[in-house]
Amino acid sequence: MIDIVKQHLDTRRKLMRYFTLFAAMLAVTACAGGTAPSVAGPAPAASPGTGAVAGTSPAELQKLLAEETVADGNINAYEFKVGSRFVDQVGEVVEDREAPFAARVHALELIAVREMARLYGPVRSALHDTDPRIRATALATAHTLREAGYRSYTALMREALDDAAPEIQAKALQFVGDEDLAALRRIAASDRPATVLSVANGILRALEERGAPLAPDAAGILARTTETGHTLRFVPTHSWEQWGAAVGRVTVRTADNRTIEIPSDIEVVANVVPVFFSADGSHMVYEAGRHIHVMNLATGATRDAGAGIAPRIRPFADGFLFLRADPTGAVSDRGTSRLSYNVLSAPFTGGAAAETIGSVAVTMKQSERGNYSPARWMAVTETDGTFFLSVDDAVLMRLASPFGDIRN
Repeated sequence: MIDIVKQHLDTRRKLMRYFTLFAAMLAVTACAGGTAPSVAGPAPAASPGTGAVAGTSPAELQKLLAEETVADGNINAYEFKVGSRFVDQVGEVVEDREAPFAARVHALELIAVREMARLYGPVRSALHDTDPRIRATALATAHTLREAGYRSYTALMREALDDAAPEIQAKALQFVGDEDLAALRRIAASDRPATVLSVANGILRALEERGAPLAPDAAGILARTTETGHTLRFVPTHSWEQWGAAVGRVTVRTADNRTIEIPSDIEVVANVVPVFFSADGSHMVYEAGRHIHVMNLATGATRDAGAGIAPRIRPFADGFLFLRADPTGAVSDRGTSRLSYNVLSAPFTGGAAAETIGSVAVTMKQSERGNYSPARWMAVTETDGTFFLSVDDAVLMRLASPFGDIRN
């Protein structure tokens, strides 16, 4: 068990490397007055009417925020003295081009910590600052305040993906995540610095390994390469474009250059191929004929894990999930069907029987993908270290931590 935990912690460190690779490069190490990092071209121009205003913020607050370590007690005492003007003054420091660099950065951090949604405007302005360090800090603050102005936030993240500084592009990729797969793929296929491409491809690979849809080519072929070096290729033999569905064959090119073909037709809906791999690359789980199968890639031995659909990897655990329909929970009414599933978990090795760990329900409509179950494009998503089974923007189920109460 300890070896499995170590293995998956190593995998998690690899994924997190994509999310934090450049944060230190634009961190507030320059608070003592360091030089801004070089950028590939000029910074974006400020939007009309949103530029910073020089020399307009209170000197006393500037001084407190310019300290290398900001003392909470001093900030609280100043807030008590100025009362309701405090929040607006913090925004003034952010927008003041003549304020000390450290003060502006610490003001942005204070907005994030206290979630000062009223100051979304100054944060938005800072995202167009000429200093990439200010833009980087503002980007993180905007992410914290995203619920306060979600439409503006989405547009700003897309702008940041094309920022002049590669480090900021990488930071924006982290925040975009699975919310804009098209943008991720656009950047992964672009002529960007190698470090940015590495981040984009790493995030994209992680999302696809958890059930994100693949991008078809002109012939409808779907392909992806795993973290462990296996390449999957789905070639449709029959397609129903009006439903976003297809049936075809899947071949796998292993990391040691062997070719394996799954001996059954594979049903694909919404460009999600129901074929996934264990974290160490030794096994493959797939759905065929509405049954779940597990293959040992070294020997070719296959076992049937029972009736079910939509297998998905359980992150950082030596096993996988799948769904099994519960006919007692089915309800139909005027072209809409409500279907319940039991969620089962099974190990890749050892032959233990699948165990039920929960249940989910989905709604099917004839007008949406020909009454296919949304479970077929379900993904494992992550928020702040917690994993969920999700369909589109809806959370179906929270997954328990695979690490339990393991102590160091």
